[in-house]
Amino acid sequence: MVRSIRNISYKNDTHNKHNTLDVYYSSKDSLRDFLVFVHGGKWKHGHKNRYKFLGRNFVRKGLVTVIIDYSLSPNQIDKIAEDCAAAIIWVHQYVSKYGGNPNRIFLMGYSSGGHLIEFINSNTRFFDQYNMTNPIYGIILLDAFGLDMCEYLKQTSSKTNKHYNTYIQVCSNDPKKWSQASSMKYWKKYTKSSSYFNWWKNLSSDSNSK
Repeated sequence: MVRSIRNISYKNDTHNKHNTLDVYYSSKDSLRDFLVFVHGGKWKHGHKNRYKFLGRNFVRKGLVTVIIDYSLSPNQIDKIAEDCAAAIIWVHQYVSKYGGNPNRIFLMGYSSGGHLIEFINSNTRFFDQYNMTNPIYGIILLDAFGLDMCEYLKQTSSKTNKHYNTYIQVCSNDPKKWSQASSMKYWKKYTKSSSYFNWWKNLSSDSNSK
């Protein structure tokens, strides 16, 4: 039987409705792989409630699953990514309570959610601030958007992309910050060994394989 606990606050800021997550699990008697799903929506839209079916179905396949919400635009990318990192920290602390294995935490992100999970996975500062090593075991990118925001924003404008202003709001209009928001910037310095599973429906400049 699939069990769930909804709207758990993963940060001390209990007044922020976006800093919540749902846990889906079945049994607490074994160490199962743990999957955290991060939704897409151009960093502006999206809600964990749309993905309850994923939580239930992954549990039936033997996983413990968490679906998270996080701060959205007009917050900028660092704040949004910090929320996602805080959710991962919460998962690492409480994973065993739901039968999950703290050494087998996988992240799955769709579209801009793919950008977020790879951004925090490749940039050590998000976990350094908690004085802990990156707990992520594997990454699953589903049509990930924005892995190279710098290159993407250089090639587009409000005339060619109706979402351009949303991207500028999230990444700022400073090209230096575009680079800082691109996970590809950190790949050369990245030393952690992770398992990767990638799927894209296109190979445009914003969907580059590592």
